[in-house]
Amino acid sequence: MEQKDFLELAAKVAGGKASDEELRLYASIYERFQQDKRLSWDAAKYGDENRLAALLDSRLRPARRRRAWIPVSAAATILLSIIIGSYFFLNRSAKQSSQQLASKDDVAPGHSRATLVLANGKKITLTRSLNGEIATEGQTRIDALDGQLVYQSASGNQETGFNTLTTARGEQSPYPVVLADGTRVWLNAQSSLTFPVNFSGAERVVKLSGEAYFEVTHHAAHPFKVQTAGGIVEDIGTQFNIHAYPDEKHESATLLEGAVKITTKESSRLLKPGEQAKYRQGNIEVRDVDTEESVAWKNGYFMFNDVALASVMQELGRWYDVDVRFEEESLRQLTFVASITRYTNISKVLQVMEMTRQVRFKIEGRVITVYPGNVR
Repeated sequence: MEQKDFLELAAKVAGGKASDEELRLYASIYERFQQDKRLSWDAAKYGDENRLAALLDSRLRPARRRRAWIPVSAAATILLSIIIGSYFFLNRSAKQSSQQLASKDDVAPGHSRATLVLANGKKITLTRSLNGEIATEGQTRIDALDGQLVYQSASGNQETGFNTLTTARGEQSPYPVVLADGTRVWLNAQSSLTFPVNFSGAERVVKLSGEAYFEVTHHAAHPFKVQTAGGIVEDIGTQFNIHAYPDEKHESATLLEGAVKITTKESSRLLKPGEQAKYRQGNIEVRDVDTEESVAWKNGYFMFNDVALASVMQELGRWYDVDVRFEEESLRQLTFVASITRYTNISKVLQVMEMTRQVRFKIEGRVITVYPGNVR
């Protein structure tokens, strides 16, 4: 197959437009590259939208059709571009540089782990291996059951104690917590969710710091509200993601299904599916977004769509529990488009960005230093 034909095929797979036959062809070609790592193709521009760079050893997210796990975006072919108005390419020397990065030092990905703090202050470490009843809070039983942390409350229970689910840097909740009303919540790294063991009032209110994805059980007479430092997100029959880290300038809420109402001290907005609101105490800005990017963390991968390097490294820092230093402040403003699994060593992620030849990285323990170009 000619290079041009392969690039066109890869773009169709990444965009979810490939037929079953094309998906099988792509998978077979990828296997050939896995078997012979010497193969490489220079990156080239496809159409007016995508720049395709090539061939890393990492497992990637499924194609959007979700028929099977296909190595898209950051495996055999990585949809990766840096928005600086110039083309980029790969060659053998760049690949050798990436191999040197991995051999000097590396950091493993984060863990599926969280800590549950009960009303009496007792702490329970949650892992995937935990199973069965883990605690009781009054008339509420807490079970690790079928890949979920489930709160089961007796009928008429008026228990009002609060529990807190937390994740540290380098952690992500191993499974969703199913609240007493049936609402399911997933927690990202360095986050905390405080909630009642049983919902007994007119409103169902939880408090969030960090990032979480919600699938809310809707009760019109008992609205579900998420309080953050910057405002309140109210469910109206909904699936949504909230990004509310205290060390960032803005919070955001992204709606996948249903509707939510965002309220701050100064304004209020209603979101439609596919919209994202950014806010911090005051004004609310709403825009259309690719919701897949907002929930990529929940689905096991990083997805950056024209995202500043400062924000990219901030997200990597939380998941890999590393600190980041920039040799030059201007590097923070470079923007990237990339997608890669979260469950690989950090060197693999950094190699993707190094292929643009715009940045270089040095790993020393748990400190990542960002340099311009080929400077080391």
